[in-house]
Amino acid sequence: MSLGAVLTTTNPLNTPQEISKQVADSNPVLAFTTRPLASKIDKTIPIVLLEEPQPAGCENPQEVATIGEMISAEPDRNRVKERVSQDDTATLLYSSGTTGTSKGVVSTHRNLISMVQIIINRFQLDEPETFICTVPMFHVYGLAAFATVSSVWIYA
Repeated sequence: MSLGAVLTTTNPLNTPQEISKQVADSNPVLAFTTRPLASKIDKTIPIVLLEEPQPAGCENPQEVATIGEMISAEPDRNRVKERVSQDDTATLLYSSGTTGTSKGVVSTHRNLISMVQIIINRFQLDEPETFICTVPMFHVYGLAAFATVSSVWIYA
């Protein structure tokens, strides 16, 4: 998100049809997934595996890298950095609520900053803490409370 990317997540229990609807709506350019879930993703979307690559001869052309390769790669110093405004979209999360099919819900960087601050203040997190995460990371609460708040301590 700090690079200007918009994050969208999906429930791993969603059907390929439900994921296809979300893909058609959000128009992603890259997917991060595990090998068992890769078959649910549209074949035109490049995939970054959240695990080790397949053995030689078993490669999937859709897989462009692993998360380990991305982490260990040197940053490209020539890449133009996009300026990110607090009013820019940070996430597009999908929720069906109680009314049927999923709908995209936009959160701006300002929204996420506010959620993180609320959580830090509510739990009086003056320094890093250890929590057991029992909510799904594809849900806004899991994303805000665990993934985003955790990054505050990692990058502070």
